[in-house]
Amino acid sequence: MPNRIVLIDDELKLLRALKKALELDGHEVCEFSAPDQALAFIIERNPALVISDIRMPGMSGLDLLAKLGELHPRPPCILMTGYSSIETAITAVRLGARDYLLKPFEISDLRSAVRKVLDTGHNGISEPVSQEITKPAGRSEAIRKAIDLIERVADTESTVLLQGESGTGKELAARTLHALSRRASAPFIPVNCSAIPENLVESELFGHVKGSFTGAFTDKDGLFHEASGGTLFLDEIGDLAQSSQAKLLRVLQDGIVRKVGDTRASAVDVRIIAASNHDLRAESIAGRFREDLLYRLSVVEIRMPALRERPEDIPDLVTVFVKRSSERHHRPLLIPSEAALAKLAGYSWPGNVRELENVIERAVILKRLGSELLPVDLPLPVDDSQPDGDDSRGTRHPSPGGVPLEEAREQLEVELIRSALEATGYNYSQAAERLGLTRQNLHYKLKKYGLKKGDGKL
Repeated sequence: MPNRIVLIDDELKLLRALKKALELDGHEVCEFSAPDQALAFIIERNPALVISDIRMPGMSGLDLLAKLGELHPRPPCILMTGYSSIETAITAVRLGARDYLLKPFEISDLRSAVRKVLDTGHNGISEPVSQEITKPAGRSEAIRKAIDLIERVADTESTVLLQGESGTGKELAARTLHALSRRASAPFIPVNCSAIPENLVESELFGHVKGSFTGAFTDKDGLFHEASGGTLFLDEIGDLAQSSQAKLLRVLQDGIVRKVGDTRASAVDVRIIAASNHDLRAESIAGRFREDLLYRLSVVEIRMPALRERPEDIPDLVTVFVKRSSERHHRPLLIPSEAALAKLAGYSWPGNVRELENVIERAVILKRLGSELLPVDLPLPVDDSQPDGDDSRGTRHPSPGGVPLEEAREQLEVELIRSALEATGYNYSQAAERLGLTRQNLHYKLKKYGLKKGDGKL
């Protein structure tokens, strides 16, 4: 049965485009341009998810969100806005928004947010795990080593630290650890630590009581309480501020949580799995990540290998992704040709498995004729492709100027970002627009290159 999603925006063109994209994913979408009409429908029909713009005539998205908080059960909500401010983001999170998207955003960003919210259902609690467990795919030595560790530690209570580049499947590994554990029937709660404003981390993780700060209109359980008996997955934990790291360490040591503004503390039974695309040992040496917290998290450490380290797994992964995309988008099942597989094996995959899945999904959707997946169906960025004869394992090749091509490209990208920010007075939305990026993509690149205003790099 499809999930019913209520979509609200007074921009009719955008409303229709988003509805079409979500319907292609198999959802039942009920669109509204008037939030008061949407609220009446929500009260009557109890949808699985509400997606709303913030600035609209009459009732704003924040007003709607406050009213949704009075419903039982309360439907989860994703807010969209073209006017970014930290105050708005803080208010949205405090009112219970599950995600916050800045316009213009990529459809893939919306789809990802919708999948995460629907996976965890009402109140952020995961749906029961199905009997079929999806594990990381592949037969290479690198991935088999990771899978073996996952299977050996899954039924223990050990904390696990997953390390690896973005897109290597760390969340899938975390879900597998949970599904194979004794906690499989309890909630699995994923948390993107980099997406929570620093001044809201304590409230989100540990909860708060009514009146403990401006905007705390009701008592709220934190994610530790919601994951009780199950697993809390702390993704991108390397992005937590030092103050938040200290508070998290105290909970891991004592198993005791105190809500913001509460005088009482309560014990929590939660297994912690953490992940980071940073080398946390290097971050610890540099003083950016607490050494004692690292030891608490890395009782067992599992490294998810980059796709360029396991090119022999590409055929297995392509088979999985073709089947998944064909079923999701109601397309015929394609058979990958040898030439297509060779083309995929010759690419360096900077976005790893996630990038491969996106390429295959796009190919399945856009394929017009024939049942065979051909090289022409797989447009890949030319500047990231490996030349003939390369081993596709990330070897850098010198450019004519003596600088490796990848390094030269990164240098150019840094200069373009710096110029755009300086030209716009460090207005991130305007700079992203100049660069043809979403604001989220710009922040990702700033983090990737370690660019911060005032540190000499910007």
